[in-house]
Amino acid sequence: MSKLRIIINMLCLTALAAIVVACKPGVPDDYIQPGEMEDILYDYHVAMAMAQQGDEAHRDERIVEYKEAVLRKYGYTDKQMDASMRYYMRHTDQFHDIYDKLAERLDNEAKDLGANGSGMGMAKTYKQNGDTADVWKGPQAVVLMPEAGQNSYSFAMRCDTAYHVGDTFSMQFDAAYIIQDGTRNAVAVIALTLDNDSVVSQVMRISSDSHQSTFFGGFTANRIKAIRGYILFPPDNGVIPSTTLKILCITNIHFLRMHAPKQQPEQGAQGPGTSAAPAPQGPSPSGMPVSGGGSAPAPAGGAVQMAPQTLREGR
Repeated sequence: MSKLRIIINMLCLTALAAIVVACKPGVPDDYIQPGEMEDILYDYHVAMAMAQQGDEAHRDERIVEYKEAVLRKYGYTDKQMDASMRYYMRHTDQFHDIYDKLAERLDNEAKDLGANGSGMGMAKTYKQNGDTADVWKGPQAVVLMPEAGQNSYSFAMRCDTAYHVGDTFSMQFDAAYIIQDGTRNAVAVIALTLDNDSVVSQVMRISSDSHQSTFFGGFTANRIKAIRGYILFPPDNGVIPSTTLKILCITNIHFLRMHAPKQQPEQGAQGPGTSAAPAPQGPSPSGMPVSGGGSAPAPAGGAVQMAPQTLREGR
C-alpha cells in the first residue's frame, strides 16, 4: 500500500510540473519569436560589418539597405520589427535567452576566424621588429545592453616574467551597434599598474561602428605588473530604455603585447671604451611618455577609477 502511495505521489508531482511548464507565458504570436529574433539580430550584426566596407559617403545608405535586406529575408517589415523590439524591451527576462545565445554565437564565430581576426594583422606587422603575442584570455566576443547586469564586461591580467620593461600594448576589437534610438556612448578603460604601484589609464570612446584600437605602454624604467579594464555601455542620461533596442556587439578582441626590439650596434660605430648614444626620447603612439634608456620611473600615486566591484568577471 505504501508503495502505491509513493507512486501516486510521484505521478502527481510530475503532472504538476508539466502544468507549471505549460502555463509559463511565451511570446505572443503577434511578435517575432525568440529563435527568429536571434537569427535576425545575428544577421543584423553581419550586415553592419558589411556596411562598414566601402566609401564613407554612402555608409548610412548601405546600413539602411542591408537592414531592410535582413528583414526581407525573414519576411518582416520595419513596423513588425519595431513592435517586437518594444515587446522584448518590456519583457527583458524573455530577451535574456536571446541575448546569451547571440553572445555565444558571436564568440564562436570570432574563435573560428582565429588568427584572421582584424587585430592580428597589426600583430604580424610588429613581429618584424620584436616579439609579439596576443595575451587575451577572455572571450572573443561580448554583447552588452544598457541594463544593470548586462551593460559591462570586466577583465584582469596578471603580468608574469614574460612581460618585460619597455613592452608596448595594443587593445583592438570591432564594435557594432544594433540600435533603434539613442546615442553610441560606450567606453573601454584599460589601467596598467606599474611595479612602483602607480597606475596609468587609457580610455577608448566607442562612438561608431568600426575597428577600434589603442596603443600604450613603453615604459623603459618600470615593469607592468597588472592590467585591468572594462567595457561599459551606459544608458542615455542614466535612464534605461524600456521601449527601444540598444545592443553593442564587441567582436574579434585582441590584446597584443609587443617586446621592444633589441638595439643592434652599427658595425664599426662602437669600440673599446666607447658607449652608444642614448636613444631619442619622444611620445608613444598613444601619447604616453616613452623614452630611451635611463628614463625616470613613472610617477607613483597615479590612480584610475575602475569598474564597480559588483561587475561580473567575464560578463
